[in-house]
Amino acid sequence: MGRELAKCHPSKKVHGRGLCQRCYNRWRRQSGKCTQCGEITVSKSLCSYHLANAKWDARLKRYGITRGELESLKSRQECRCAICGSQHQEGLLTALGVDHNHKTGKIRGLLCRLCNLAVGNFRDDPELCEKAAVYLRRNADPS
Repeated sequence: MGRELAKCHPSKKVHGRGLCQRCYNRWRRQSGKCTQCGEITVSKSLCSYHLANAKWDARLKRYGITRGELESLKSRQECRCAICGSQHQEGLLTALGVDHNHKTGKIRGLLCRLCNLAVGNFRDDPELCEKAAVYLRRNADPS
């Protein structure tokens, strides 16, 4: 039994509608359907669910971890920010971001957006964070 060849590129295997995978995905994007599930979309190629997952997959790949490792980290932190302890929703797509050392790439933990921005604004410098804490304590309103 021979394999069916695409009419667009006869050297490639048929993926759908008689087209190779690349041409089929292009056809789906132009038709306003998600290339993953076929759901009608307003974006060019992915429904909102698959677009969000694709973004997370790209982040995880950049950090060199798997979804399982991310879920394990979330479980250890009980879906809480590692700095302020704020609780966040269950599931992969949470408001917690992956915090990492920009020099080594090592993952430090999961932080809420505000804490992640604060750490970044202090340029990952613990001494600068300590100076800010001293400043805030010194200038705190007595209550």
